[in-house]
Amino acid sequence: MDLMLSICIPTYNRINELTELIDAVLTIDRDDFEIVITDNQSTDGTRDVITGYSDSRVRYCENAEPLPALLNTIRSIYNARGKYALYCNDRDLLFPESIGKLLKFLENKELSFVLNSKFGEGTVEYKKGFDSLFHQDLCRHPSGMVFNRRIIEKYIDEDSFQKHLASIYTYDFLMIDLLSYENSALVDLQYW
Repeated sequence: MDLMLSICIPTYNRINELTELIDAVLTIDRDDFEIVITDNQSTDGTRDVITGYSDSRVRYCENAEPLPALLNTIRSIYNARGKYALYCNDRDLLFPESIGKLLKFLENKELSFVLNSKFGEGTVEYKKGFDSLFHQDLCRHPSGMVFNRRIIEKYIDEDSFQKHLASIYTYDFLMIDLLSYENSALVDLQYW
């Protein structure tokens, strides 16, 4: 079965919050997603705890050396194997029922980027290019952003984002690049 969604979680020394997040997501009764942990050389036993999960939907990736936090954010997305990569901080929570709705929404879609709304804006799709760029909100918190990993893999080199590390909104540059390839969407699923 092809993976629809990778839930990408960069982490560093937050094992208690991280396991709470993982345990919540693993209650979803579907096999078309994975949880990808990108560990930035934690010293709190993260490797042992995460590799101890017997659920095949949990995958552990450890950086060879510590990276700047924003680069670890981007690395977590590049570690994904699913068609879509949902970014989530290791101290956030995702709501399993709403992640199930997101998976259903993404089925049979070709979107470059999806932003979760918490403001009752409904679900809207925007045409690629200017329409998407005009309507998608830059500078929001990255948790809940969904990136089309197949487009990233084909067109966008991870190393090119290192030049944007001085910006606290590194992930916005990734979003902006994606908006030129396919339509985007704003969804009101409140999954985080």
